[in-house]
Amino acid sequence: MASKLPHGPLRTLLAAWLLVSAGGWAFVIAVAVYAFHASGAGAVGVVTAARLLPATLAAPLIGGLIDRGDRARVVAIACAAQAGCLAAAAVLVLGSTALALVVVLAALSSIAAIAPRPALQALMPALASSPDELTRATAMWGAIAAAAVGVATLEAGWQVRQWRLPAEQRTARWAWKTAVTPAPADA
Repeated sequence: MASKLPHGPLRTLLAAWLLVSAGGWAFVIAVAVYAFHASGAGAVGVVTAARLLPATLAAPLIGGLIDRGDRARVVAIACAAQAGCLAAAAVLVLGSTALALVVVLAALSSIAAIAPRPALQALMPALASSPDELTRATAMWGAIAAAAVGVATLEAGWQVRQWRLPAEQRTARWAWKTAVTPAPADA
């Protein structure tokens, strides 16, 4: 089975996608929990709108950057921006700061989160050593995206149950750990 998995740079790309995806979902969960705790269900709607509207408006511009720029650099810059927003939001959440600042960071993070997926997918054909490997990598891509949602959700639930701290603080701690954990070395 291991011989059927993508190897080399393609494996590194898929590992990066796992980290980006899981970290992004952990952030979404953390911000939603914090918003609910701070101001109720309406605040979750505000945070969701703040995440979706700017990302929707920025998507065409980011798509142009991906097409014209060095895709690997675009991914690195976008992931660094996303991690910065996540880290700043974690500090704010842990400090029980006003929700408005966290909402701004959620909006900025959502804009940064647009670039990695299409840029990484565009890099896949150049990194695959054969059409068969590209097919396997593409299938793994979807599995990784689904697994990231599950991992982030399960981890957030476990954090809520494990420690008896306010839920948003536990989720923010896990999101912070996800953001600062280095990507695995290429095997």
